[in-house]
Amino acid sequence: MSIFYVDQSQTYKEERAGGCVWAPKLNKRGWKNAGYTRMTEIRKGDYILHSVKRKIMAISIVESDCYESNQPQELVAARTKVKWNDDGYRVDVYYYDFDTPLNIKEHSEWLSEHHVDGSAFDINGEGKRQYMCNLAKEHAAFILEIAIKKQSDARVIRILEDALKTIGD
Repeated sequence: MSIFYVDQSQTYKEERAGGCVWAPKLNKRGWKNAGYTRMTEIRKGDYILHSVKRKIMAISIVESDCYESNQPQELVAARTKVKWNDDGYRVDVYYYDFDTPLNIKEHSEWLSEHHVDGSAFDINGEGKRQYMCNLAKEHAAFILEIAIKKQSDARVIRILEDALKTIGD
């Protein structure tokens, strides 16, 4: 199982309402985008941490392998600033909302000191400005441990603990 990190600063509300994460196959210039293509790596049973403006708002459990899909109606109706190509990738997920969002900026020093190439955080400990990212096990464990301590919802804590256990397996 893998843990991914998604930046949904523009689409969290809509994707959450639709029970999915979705990305176009091509960016607005008609080129492939690593953050969009990474969607094809997601499999049923994986976990995703959902970030909005540098705050982790939820964890989700992936309910389907990635599949090709037109843009969900929730995104079409939202009329966001971004005009995506309709042809894309979709993953169905079940969101578990944090009762206390986790502000990544408060942990950027640790993330910088423990930088891992290919993970969701750059050398400065800032989240990459990319839709979907891989999350290094070291970063995932750190984030999950902090999130567990900050939550009060037993169901969310159980999901976070299950995700943490997955990393150790």
